[in-house]
Amino acid sequence: MITLFLTLLFGNRTIEIVNPPIQAEIRTVTAYTLRPEETDSTNCETALGPRVNICEWAKREQLCATRAYPLLTRLQIGDIECIVVDRPAKKYGERIDLIMPTVEQALKYGIQSLEVKIK
Repeated sequence: MITLFLTLLFGNRTIEIVNPPIQAEIRTVTAYTLRPEETDSTNCETALGPRVNICEWAKREQLCATRAYPLLTRLQIGDIECIVVDRPAKKYGERIDLIMPTVEQALKYGIQSLEVKIK
C-alpha cells in the first residue's frame, strides 16, 4: 500500500498532507434534499461557509453530509461518488446523508448500509 506524502510550503511553515490508504467501512447511508423543510432557512449554506452555494454545486456533482469524514473528502459509496460538504446534526452520529434533487428520490433511496471508501 502506497501512502502519498505531499508537502506544501507556506512562508516559513511546512504543512504535510497525508493521503490515507483506501479503507472500506460499512456505514448507514440516507438521503435528503436541500429544501428548507429538511434543513433550515440557510439551506444553500453549509459548514464550508456562506461563500459556497451548494444548491448550485449539487446540480453538477453528488454532495453529501457526514461527521465521519473531513469536509471536502471524496467518498465512494457503492456506485456513487460524493463530496462531503456539510455536517448533519450530532443526533445523526456518523451516518452519511446524500443530497438528492427531489423528495421522491430521497424517499426511494431510503436507509441503506453500504460500503464506503475514501477516494
